Amino acid sequence: AFRALAVDFLEKPIDHKKLLAGIADAISRQNAKLVSAMNQGQINNLLSALTPREREVMERVVAGMHNREIAAELRISPRTVEVHKARMMDKLAVSSVADLVRLSLQSGKS
Repeated sequence: AFRALAVDFLEKPIDHKKLLAGIADAISRQNAKLVSAMNQGQINNLLSALTPREREVMERVVAGMHNREIAAELRISPRTVEVHKARMMDKLAVSSVADLVRLSLQSGKS
């Protein structure tokens, strides 16, 4: 199983919470591998697709700010921050804030 790159083992009877956590972990690991395999040109192409507002939101998310803090600083609603954040993460093809931080660090523009 390890040679086949197994991420985890599950024992019967299957605990659904452990199964979902294992799947989420595997997806996160795969995304991290994809981000680390990108070259600088690919990262710059992804970042160039962001609007100026999405870039502002990204900088604050990477800095560890919460949606409400970002909203107050940018003088927009928390819901608008959520929309910008979702679009930004979709454009960058990342599924978690951890992957977003990795991408930002790899870009050198963090």
